[in-house]
Amino acid sequence: MDQMQMLRELQNVTNNWDIDDEILSDLIIVSTLLGEVILSGILFREYELFANFNDDETTTACEKAEFNRSVGEMLKGACCLENAFARKIEAAIDLKQVGAETDTPETGDCCSVRR
Repeated sequence: MDQMQMLRELQNVTNNWDIDDEILSDLIIVSTLLGEVILSGILFREYELFANFNDDETTTACEKAEFNRSVGEMLKGACCLENAFARKIEAAIDLKQVGAETDTPETGDCCSVRR
């Protein structure tokens, strides 16, 4: 099953749900917190790998530079996820507030951010 077909099936299932804004807001918050927990676990594991790799005396300076570049790219991705998590929380709060105005998202160099 391809991703578009999965998305269509998910939309068909959720169209029949009777969920008010309060419940949806709570679900968004819970899913965001789960994402934060998973991302924290990934970052702790990456730190362990980083420390072990840089302490290894058999690696060359070139290998360390490439590894550090890779870690930098991973951290950039983690920042984009954090921005997405913040937007999800803002959206959940907006759902709870009647008539709340929302900020317009702007595009950053790696992902959309609110300013």
